[in-house]
Amino acid sequence: MVTAACVDPQFDRPVIDRREQVAAPFPHLRVAGHFAGTAVKFNFYFPIKQQWQGRFFQSVYPVASAEADAATLQFGLHSGAYTVQTNAGGGYRSDAAAAKLARAIASDYYGQAGHIYGHVYGGSGGSYETVGAIENTQGVWDGAVPYVIGGPTSIPTNFFVRALARLVLADKTTALADAMRPGGSGVPEQGLDAVERAVFDEVSAMGVPVRGWDDYSYLLGLHDGEGLMGFRDTVKSMDSTYAEDFWSRPGYLGTEQSPLGDIVRPGTRARDRHDRRSPMTPAASSAASPSTTARFRPMLSASM
Repeated sequence: MVTAACVDPQFDRPVIDRREQVAAPFPHLRVAGHFAGTAVKFNFYFPIKQQWQGRFFQSVYPVASAEADAATLQFGLHSGAYTVQTNAGGGYRSDAAAAKLARAIASDYYGQAGHIYGHVYGGSGGSYETVGAIENTQGVWDGAVPYVIGGPTSIPTNFFVRALARLVLADKTTALADAMRPGGSGVPEQGLDAVERAVFDEVSAMGVPVRGWDDYSYLLGLHDGEGLMGFRDTVKSMDSTYAEDFWSRPGYLGTEQSPLGDIVRPGTRARDRHDRRSPMTPAASSAASPSTTARFRPMLSASM
C-alpha cells in the first residue's frame, strides 16, 4: 500500500532537470524531471496563482508520454488545477510518486499550507491504471475517474471489429453520419445492402455505438497510421498460425466463397462490390449472420 507519507524505494530519487516559465497554451511554470535509476519521467504544469484553486489533475495511460498535450493542460486550467504527467513504465507506483512530489513543489510554489486535492483519471488502458492507483494507495489522491473501462476482450476485439467496419462500410460513411446528425433519419442502416447490414449489425452488437457514426473518422480509424491493426502482434501471441489459417483453411472468412469473403480477399476493391450486389444465397446469408462471429474476424496480413 502506497501512502501519502511513505517513501517508495523504487522512486525515492527524483531529479529536477529544469524549471521554466512557459507562455503557451497559457502562462505556467513547468517542472520537468525523472526518477533516477528508472525510465520514468515527469512534467508538472503549474498555472499562475490567481488561476489555481487548490487541486491537481493527473491523467494516466500505460503508454503515455511524459509531456501533457494542450487539451489536457487546458482541462486542468479550466478546472483550477495544475497538471501532473508521467510517462509509462511504473504503473500506479510511479504515478503516486510523481503526485506526491508535485504536491510538495506546489505547496512551496503557491504558499499552500493546507491540503491540496488530487484527482487521477484515465480511459481504456488508463482505466486499469486508475483503478490500480485508487485501490493500492491511501491519501495520495482524493478521487479517481476510470472511463471507457477495458474488459478481457478489449484487445484486440474493440479495435479489429472497427477495422471490419472500415473494410466493408467505408464508402457508406457519409450516409451513416448524416443519418445520425441533427435532422437525419436516425436509422443509419437504411440504404445498406445485405452484407453491409450484417456487418453493421455485427459491429453494433460488439459494442460500437450507433451514434458514434457521427464521428466516423475516429470510429473507423481513418487517421490511424496502422488502420486499427496495431494489436496484430497480440493476436499472433494468442494464435500463432491465425494469419496463415485465415487465408488457407475452411471455416475462415479468407477462404469462404461468399459476398463477404470476396470483400476481404486481397485484390478486392470496395467499388467492385457494387457490381456483385444481389440477393445473398442461403450460404452467404449464413456467413453474414451475427451467429457466425468467428467468420467475421478481421483480415490480418499473412506478414504478421
